[in-house]
Amino acid sequence: MNGVDALAIATGNDWRAIEAGAHAYAAVSGQYSPLSTWSEGSGGDLVGELSMPIRVATVGGTLTTNAATGLAIRLSGVKSSQELAELMAAVGLAQNFAALRALATHGIQDGHMKLHARGTAPARDQQPAPLAEPMGTAAGKVILLGEHAVVFGKHAVALPIADAVTASVAESNKGSFISIPQWGVAQAVTDSVPGAAAAVQLILSELAIDNGAYSIDVRSTLPRAMGLGSSAALAVAVVRAFSRFLVLDLDDERVNSIAFACEKLAHGTPSGIDNSIATIGTPMLFSNAGTLKIDELALQETPPIVIALSSQPGLTLEQVAGVRSRHQRHRDHYDAIFDQMDALSLSGAAALQSADYEELGSLMNICHGLLNAIEVSTPEIESMVSLARTAGAAGAKLTGGGGGGSVVALCPGTVSDVVSAFAAAGYETLSLTKSTDS
Repeated sequence: MNGVDALAIATGNDWRAIEAGAHAYAAVSGQYSPLSTWSEGSGGDLVGELSMPIRVATVGGTLTTNAATGLAIRLSGVKSSQELAELMAAVGLAQNFAALRALATHGIQDGHMKLHARGTAPARDQQPAPLAEPMGTAAGKVILLGEHAVVFGKHAVALPIADAVTASVAESNKGSFISIPQWGVAQAVTDSVPGAAAAVQLILSELAIDNGAYSIDVRSTLPRAMGLGSSAALAVAVVRAFSRFLVLDLDDERVNSIAFACEKLAHGTPSGIDNSIATIGTPMLFSNAGTLKIDELALQETPPIVIALSSQPGLTLEQVAGVRSRHQRHRDHYDAIFDQMDALSLSGAAALQSADYEELGSLMNICHGLLNAIEVSTPEIESMVSLARTAGAAGAKLTGGGGGGSVVALCPGTVSDVVSAFAAAGYETLSLTKSTDS
């Protein structure tokens, strides 16, 4: 009925009457029965059928006075009330199929119910309070130079977003469960559940924890899937929480290796930069060309960075796979671009350490152009980069995997101006040290 009702409302029909008729029809035998049936056709196809009474109109009544409903009917292409009823039945059947698919795969909590969680989530200034006793903490990350090239063994420069994710573990008498209120996540930890629960399952396996049930409570100042290292920070914080709760005394090297395993689960072929900075929590020049190399960068001050969140998530797994595919087709050209990015990262690390923000900003602008060339930018990201530069940023570029996600702007003397420009355009911003309401 979610599908049928939506179309009924859009076309100016009485969705309440349609609902009443459907429920009465479902119970006509004296026992409430499904309206839809699914079977296998003779050729192996999945066949769905929906039977329900639908009385609708395409002319008359309020339809003649409401321009929106008339537009909706024209957009639908239907020529009669019979065709509109058939279209509603088709939409209802498609919605039913989607719900069944969700139940049979990732579960209804990870999809449909997440919409309800977003709708009922408190505003940013009313988010759940931080954990009273966080057992594990981790940093987020913002990459200034070297995205994607770092996957191919080149250097990248990254800064930590301090104390971005915290986690706490307690015993549970209802099975293992992970809760992340800011992300709308509430999942039982089982083998069949993807996402955060799958990461916890892997962590338990890596730590050889094969008995007991645990409640894992996570709080995050990072948004999810925005290119800011949220999955790596989650893994590091949870590993550290288990280490403290079970007195495992894990060192950073072991924490980092487990988080890297979780990153491979989430992103396929990660470079390792996200989990490394989540674990170490310091500015770094990073490379992994077969041998992990991390040069921690001593900075004179916290750089004047503004991070802005676009309206679209960036799916790192898809973007990394896309770049890898294009690299295979145009290897020489992409290798040349990655070599340029490598040189930018090496020069940028020096500029960052000397607080030469004009030089660093120029290098960031060049890097963004190269990221656009390898097709990981979007029209919205381009608009946001231009907005930041116009407002006074010395440099601005996408950060992370791209395809959406976030923009990082270097703003010596212009932080307030850039934040205000993003806010006026409707974009939320973060800083390296704390969330910035905008």
